[in-house]
Amino acid sequence: MMPRLSLDVDEAMLRKLETAARLENVTVSQYIVQKLDKTMNSSWPENSEKLFGAIDDESFDVPDGLDFGEDTAREKL
Repeated sequence: MMPRLSLDVDEAMLRKLETAARLENVTVSQYIVQKLDKTMNSSWPENSEKLFGAIDDESFDVPDGLDFGEDTAREKL
């Protein structure tokens, strides 16, 4: 028998979880376990985000003409 875990979420979060799980054809429990597993088993070392921008590299140039308005919009669940 697997251990059980209870979560307290508001109605809005529950609806988002149900929608996301339905889109992936899994139960809400399976969806949450998949997301936790992915997060807990990240390939990035702990605290690696603290290194962002830590190197002062004068050879790096930001390309001209980037138009972020053409990015794909995220789907709101």
